Amino acid sequence: MTNLNAAKTCTLEAKGKDLTDPNVFTPITVPEFKAFLGLCFAMGGICIPRRSDYWRHKDWIFDIPSFSAMMPRNIFSQILQYLHVCDEADAPATDARQDKIYKIRPFINALVPHFGKMYKPD
Repeated sequence: MTNLNAAKTCTLEAKGKDLTDPNVFTPITVPEFKAFLGLCFAMGGICIPRRSDYWRHKDWIFDIPSFSAMMPRNIFSQILQYLHVCDEADAPATDARQDKIYKIRPFINALVPHFGKMYKPD
């Protein structure tokens, strides 16, 4: 859905833009999305004041080489900007307040079985 959302948004915004512009969104692949999620989880454990500092190389204290090795900062920002996990056209016809998380429900439904496989309580 991220690629679909980006395509919709970019066609509205990109009138007259150069396609070689680094700010033009290119569709992401499954490995890129997995890297994006991994970086998001890592950001939860490594707390730095600004998101852009994870890719900073000038100061030794902020130098985290694994972030820039996994994905460029601009690609990460674009994925974050256009991230969608459901198609708005598939929104429930009934009152959306009944299911407050309907927009992320497909993502949760995909993750929950894997969490059950990985979590082994003692």
